[in-house]
Amino acid sequence: MIRIENGEEFYSILKAFKKKNRKIISNFLMFPEELDKLVREKKVFYMEGEAGISLFVEYEAHFSFYFFYKGLDVPIEVRRLDKPVACEIFKKNQLEEGIDERFIKKNFRQIGIYKRYILKSENIHDVKSGNSVRKKAGAIHEVWDGIKENFNVLTDHLVSQDEMEEKYADKQFFYYNQANRIEGALIHETKNKKSVLEYIFVYPEFRKKGVARELLETWLATYFQAINKFELWVSTENREAIELYKRYGFQEDGLIKYVYLI
Repeated sequence: MIRIENGEEFYSILKAFKKKNRKIISNFLMFPEELDKLVREKKVFYMEGEAGISLFVEYEAHFSFYFFYKGLDVPIEVRRLDKPVACEIFKKNQLEEGIDERFIKKNFRQIGIYKRYILKSENIHDVKSGNSVRKKAGAIHEVWDGIKENFNVLTDHLVSQDEMEEKYADKQFFYYNQANRIEGALIHETKNKKSVLEYIFVYPEFRKKGVARELLETWLATYFQAINKFELWVSTENREAIELYKRYGFQEDGLIKYVYLI
């Protein structure tokens, strides 16, 4: 694997690859400025072979693994990696046609299928900020137990608390708070006229009491006048959450994410 020293270097490599291969499969959804920031802060590597290019980002507890792929064997020796690998494959309205499924199924374990849902701000009506919801920036440690409990596959194997602290250091949290006790939380990232829901959870003892509804309405009410759309990913198995989101106007946009873990 070759270390990438700056984002421009990799985009030059990628541009040449795309020029030679007009029809490629990719799960890489990152803007140049985001890649530049990533290269400055993390170890980023790439491998180029007959099949295409693989990009690796090394975090404390895992590698993120991206494909630029033209249909042969994926160029990676998984057995040489000494940390868990998360592999997310994004596809629009189709399954993994073009991806070497034998390689993926042999080396990775599928842990979920997710669909993206979108809500445009102009379609939001009559949502109110809940009186029981409080806002605060940072402080991931205050909700870490809830995230870990509700997203245990991701947090136990892939993301450490330190990484979460770093990622959300300046992000705003919504807490559902009764008698100074956190009953649930919603974590989002809002920029460039878009707000993305990244985590929402309710502690088990407080479920079925409208906590998620209060969190969701507060998020929507706070931002719908300043942004163009809201976005979230939800597991296809989480029917209860899907029905909640649909109630507020979220619509499936056809983008599917297959998540694998080595």
